[in-house]
Amino acid sequence: MDGERVGLGCSGTVVAVGAVVLAIASGLGWLAWQARQEALARAAAEAAGVSEKAAEVLGRDPAAPWDVDRSVRVLLAIDGAMAESTDVSAYVEALARMDLRDVHPGVLDGRKRILDALIRMDALQTQVEAREAAWEGSTEAILQALSVVSVSGEFSLLDPGGAIQVDRAQAARLLEQAREDRAEHDELVDAMTEVEAELLDALSAASGPHHEVLRAWDELSLVRDRAWLALHQGDWDTAIQAAEEAMRRAPREREAHWIAAAARIERDGPEALAVVGPLLQEVLEEHPDAAAPSLLLLGVAQARAGQPELARNNLMAAAVDMPRQAERLSDVLDPYRRRSWLRKSREGGFIVDQVESLMTGAGAFSPDLQLAAIAYAEGQPDVGRAKVLDHFARRRAQGAWPQVLADLKFCEETFGAAWLDVFPEESWLDLEVSSPLVGSGLKLAVRHRGETDLHNATLVLAVHMTDTFPDDWDTIRAGDTLPVLPAGETTSLGTVAIAVPVLGEIRDESAIVSMRAIVVSDEAVSWVDTPPFRAAEVAAARRGDDVESFGPLRTVVDRAGDGVVVAVELGFGKDDLRVDVPRELALVRPMFRLDVGGELIAPTENRLDASGIHLVFGGVADLDDAAARPQVALEVSSALGSVRWGFVPAGLGYRRVQ
Repeated sequence: MDGERVGLGCSGTVVAVGAVVLAIASGLGWLAWQARQEALARAAAEAAGVSEKAAEVLGRDPAAPWDVDRSVRVLLAIDGAMAESTDVSAYVEALARMDLRDVHPGVLDGRKRILDALIRMDALQTQVEAREAAWEGSTEAILQALSVVSVSGEFSLLDPGGAIQVDRAQAARLLEQAREDRAEHDELVDAMTEVEAELLDALSAASGPHHEVLRAWDELSLVRDRAWLALHQGDWDTAIQAAEEAMRRAPREREAHWIAAAARIERDGPEALAVVGPLLQEVLEEHPDAAAPSLLLLGVAQARAGQPELARNNLMAAAVDMPRQAERLSDVLDPYRRRSWLRKSREGGFIVDQVESLMTGAGAFSPDLQLAAIAYAEGQPDVGRAKVLDHFARRRAQGAWPQVLADLKFCEETFGAAWLDVFPEESWLDLEVSSPLVGSGLKLAVRHRGETDLHNATLVLAVHMTDTFPDDWDTIRAGDTLPVLPAGETTSLGTVAIAVPVLGEIRDESAIVSMRAIVVSDEAVSWVDTPPFRAAEVAAARRGDDVESFGPLRTVVDRAGDGVVVAVELGFGKDDLRVDVPRELALVRPMFRLDVGGELIAPTENRLDASGIHLVFGGVADLDDAAARPQVALEVSSALGSVRWGFVPAGLGYRRVQ
């Protein structure tokens, strides 16, 4: 009996404890439910605020006029912000900072419908982790379905045919995967399915205006491409005609206006300012946040019209704004990068290179180089040289090394002998390349045989890779900037990794066809070549001719020839010839060979200092007997021309044969 009572008592205790536990569990469940409802209410209130702000940002009169160029660039910015934002609130904040004027109303309305669904979806999530997961999964589906941003984050704006389609089934599959991922963070409410259906409907509705804008932009781009290609070819009439057609299609765009201005400046010279001035003023008023290219072209037009002071003012203003605006103007450049097929043809590469030059202030579009041109024209070579160095200092500060090639080409073609005089010691800088004992990459060193220490020196490799067009070069910064590249020494730059994208794959040093380097320093900007490259360049320039004209430097070459001194240095066995050449010949970047009985001998020593160029040709012949000495000839070759000077024995040395 007692045992039964004991047993019943235990059972009653268990029941009582169970009841308490159940009550606690129920209470906790109710508290959790209440907490969830409160969280949902807070999220709904927050969503209402976000939705109201989104409506304010994206709302636009459906009948409002729109600009195709402006619309596609804003479209890229809108969807790029979606890819980069961490949640819906951050996305709306990013949209609020954008200038959405002149954008196709349908594009904004389509993005508004998508955003409304995202806001509702966001409000159904009550945990931060779940909301972030929902945003990531849903926006991934949207962007991939719109074919604007792929999952990897790379844009695929248009294929060459301009086709765009929304893959609703793929979007639905991605949303389903996102739902499964979110289930790990928080339980979905039934309303989520309804919201996702709304999101898919919004996605389909957005595709119409989206396609309309991109199709119109594709047509505009074809016209503008024609203008860029004509500008590259120097066909000014065609460039102006195509640019004006692009301007008719998109009156508020900038690029075609700049092309038309550049072509008119080249075609009309001083008379261009009358037309170009008002055109560029219009662009400045329409796009004050993209002023640098307009100011630059206005300055060039004023310089051609004989207004150097006005030109300098505008060019200096452009120089101030160019580094800051290079990033702002990326919305002009980005669509070209998205049209990845352009780089697969030489002509497409011309287009992209010109756009990049315009946006980063390279080559003819550099304010500092245009200021240098004015200084040289006014007979101020020191001022011109200083502005050239200012430009390359800005290039280093921007880190935009691909454009350094356009810079050098412009300087060589525009400044001529004045450019050569910026750093006459170029031929006395040698690039030394070898393979490391362990690992990949290239070991680099610079041998400096000149007399000028180069301070704050940055070396940039230019490599031509397999499967690229003959004139395509990729640039690679080689290590850190050196405090000094001392004259008379060989300076190691360590091992540099080579990783260049070609046809969708990364290629290393084994794919290098040819290589050069550029040194940018406080004192000079110069090519740094390997001796074999320099010899090949000279051979290509000569094309088999024994003597070629040095153009405007002909007088310098002839005068230098009169000052050449050839002396014999006797030794044991075969003797050496020492040849001293006036320093001014350094301007032609010379390569020297001594012809002895038909055999061409390279100098064993070749250095430059303040007194001249000093060559030693070792082991030429037994020169003790003056009567038996062979006649010799000094060949001077460069990419600018070549000359041959003959010498006959005379006393302890040689004299030149006129």
